[in-house]
Amino acid sequence: MGSLPADVHGLINVLERLAGSYRLSDVYRALHYVAVETALLLRGIRSVTPKPPEESVLRLLLSLSRERLREPLRGVIAWMDKVLSGRAPLVVREGSVEELARLLSESVKRPVDKVVAHDGLSLLEVVASAAYLRSRKAFHAILVDYVFVNPPGITRYVSEQTTRGLCQSLTGVAQMIAQRLGARDYRRVSYVDSVVHEHGEAGWSVFLEHLDVERIAEELGELASRGCLLVFSDHGYDVVLDEEGGLYVTHGYKLEAGEGRVILPLSRFSFVLVVFPAS
Repeated sequence: MGSLPADVHGLINVLERLAGSYRLSDVYRALHYVAVETALLLRGIRSVTPKPPEESVLRLLLSLSRERLREPLRGVIAWMDKVLSGRAPLVVREGSVEELARLLSESVKRPVDKVVAHDGLSLLEVVASAAYLRSRKAFHAILVDYVFVNPPGITRYVSEQTTRGLCQSLTGVAQMIAQRLGARDYRRVSYVDSVVHEHGEAGWSVFLEHLDVERIAEELGELASRGCLLVFSDHGYDVVLDEEGGLYVTHGYKLEAGEGRVILPLSRFSFVLVVFPAS
């Protein structure tokens, strides 16, 4: 469990302004592009360049996004690397669901009505959705200051930590957190994880074509329209560079399992978002 770096908040602030002027799907694609581009540069990989978008609007947005998003993304990626290398301090015991539930019960002051376990939701979908809900839908969308670190980047690491009497599943974890917060409803959503499994290995660009971030944000807004919603994930996904210079998406990638290199280690981190109507 780590503390949220300031660059994440800076990222949302920039995205909020962009989402107020451009389609969320375009903002999300530009965010992904700049994140991968920045990660490649940070890792000294200059021989691989993501294919630039062909649409004129997206090309203009990408240029603007490079100016505004690169620095906060650089900070976030560097923070992730430090956490995974053990060089960044963790606030409490690493990867403890029980500890996360306790901290949420102490820090989330607003009564929570619904808890959603969003399987595979990464930081990039979280910040894009938060920006959209703030700028277009008049919601408060607040990232909680606690980051759950999932070292292997797989669901089982989280689901096996449910308390006695609850199902050892991601739904069981949602129920566990809902009970601690006094929420009346809980559920699991598997959309992102299913897109990763169905399209991730076909390539990073293919994954982006199939993942509908507006669907995610709209569904979160609908769930939060009748009360306060708390969203968390079990893991995100990794963007991996294969030995032929191609990029693809998976989660829980192990370097010893192949000749690839993780460019964005998003599967190791889970973030908590609280959403409720502004009025």
